[in-house]
Amino acid sequence: MYNFGFNIRIIKYKNKVILINSENGKWMRISKKVYEIIVWIVNENLDYEQLMNKFVDDNDQIYLKKILECLLKLGILFIKDEKIFSKKTVLFEMTNRCNLHCVHCCNNSEMCTDFELKYDEIIKIFDFLVNEQPINIILTGGEPLIRSDFLELLSYLRDNYKGKISLMTNGTLINELNVDSLISNVDEINISLDGIDESTTDIIRGEGVYKKVLTAINLLRKKRYNNITLSMVISEKNYKFQQNFIELNKKLGTKPLIRGFAEVGRGKTNKELFIEKGNKEYLENVFSDENLAVEETKNISPCTCSAGLEKILVDYKGNVFPCQWFKEPENKMGNILDNQRKEFQNNKGVKSIKKFYPWNYKRCSSCEVNAFCWPCPGELKNKAQNEEEFKQICNMIRPILFRKVWDEEV
Repeated sequence: MYNFGFNIRIIKYKNKVILINSENGKWMRISKKVYEIIVWIVNENLDYEQLMNKFVDDNDQIYLKKILECLLKLGILFIKDEKIFSKKTVLFEMTNRCNLHCVHCCNNSEMCTDFELKYDEIIKIFDFLVNEQPINIILTGGEPLIRSDFLELLSYLRDNYKGKISLMTNGTLINELNVDSLISNVDEINISLDGIDESTTDIIRGEGVYKKVLTAINLLRKKRYNNITLSMVISEKNYKFQQNFIELNKKLGTKPLIRGFAEVGRGKTNKELFIEKGNKEYLENVFSDENLAVEETKNISPCTCSAGLEKILVDYKGNVFPCQWFKEPENKMGNILDNQRKEFQNNKGVKSIKKFYPWNYKRCSSCEVNAFCWPCPGELKNKAQNEEEFKQICNMIRPILFRKVWDEEV
């Protein structure tokens, strides 16, 4: 017996229907007639054998089997009584201190801070997280390696947790003294670079950072550690460097990760370094046929959000938030150090995000392509603060997406 998944978004336009799994970003466009058959199958509680008996024609059976297999693979449908359990990814800000002063830092991290979790408090948070059995714990900051007890804490976590441990770092503190411990205890290292050479990196992260990061990468690679990701924030003013960044990663033997610019923290103060109003060329590049893979429309990603459900953020004070985009007081889900071992899901902190889902947001709710404009509710929230920019993006993107999603002109 079949049922729709828990996070399914359905969009109808004329005689077409789009089914979106808003958890994993997978989607499929089908005809209205096929959609009505799928709904009928779900409502009738038919198992596979019963369903096939309803269709005598062999071609109908083959076609329906293909559709069902695809919907099951995408997570849009699931078979009732199957165990469905998605484990969380946890981002843990071990400190808000940092040895750099990046101009776009969303946390406003500094070398000194008025608050730092004690060793025993971090152990308590680790114990709580391990008990929750997340699939991935990501250690971030600030800069985690700035803590003098970081390696000891990392070793404790590795000894007690069998899942994936990731480290988000600026890379400048990786050296001969700690590299072996990192390699032994960390499954993946994500280094923020934000440039393609000394000039483009150092203007964002500080003088000498580019060379230090490359030294760290070479040290890791020398030790035959290959699971390294390099990230770069792309915006209106540097998007032309994106291909150069990808080529740099090929040269270094690392994996590229492109991030969007967030007008948060120092990013809000220094936004003129990243944002160029009226840059139509940038938007055309983002939504070009090449980037949207016009021949394979399923590669266009809809808005997905697992914040608070499959992903949570623990900040440097032990507070729990749905994700790094939503860290206002209204988004707070609790505090691990308060000894409140409650279920963090579905509380008001998570529900506060839903108003920024495109299909719920007042400016976007009636749009036939609203699920595809914003890959993350946090980005919508960020851009919605500027009415002029929001309208510009909408006017540019909507007709492009209409062609991609519905194969029609708006």
